Amino acid sequence: MKKLLGVVVLGLLLSGCTSWHEVTHIVDKRDTRINFYNGDLNMIYVGVGSDKDEKLKAYQFENSLFCKNQPSCAPKEMIAQQQCIEHFKFSKPIFKKMIVFSKEDIKKHRLGYKKYAQYYCEPK
Repeated sequence: MKKLLGVVVLGLLLSGCTSWHEVTHIVDKRDTRINFYNGDLNMIYVGVGSDKDEKLKAYQFENSLFCKNQPSCAPKEMIAQQQCIEHFKFSKPIFKKMIVFSKEDIKKHRLGYKKYAQYYCEPK
């Protein structure tokens, strides 16, 4: 797992990340974006890998010695909940849809993932 994390960080550094803060945000918080589009209200966008990657992360988060309870291995739902609490003080993220960005959008917005899960942070 440490090798995989090292490869991801190296890949992000070589792909144009400008700072260590940006790299850690992409790895630990899955490049979470808040209110990405104009007119968004209480929306969280969480970077998502393939279905296989998501299942592996969930398994590793629960069972791995190296990844247990580490933010870099947390499921997207947990990241969304943490970000809802941190940014909006709401604790209930509601999944809306998956969004796949084009290569141009990824480059333009400096996105760390191709696919993002959109969540609405519902007030209590």
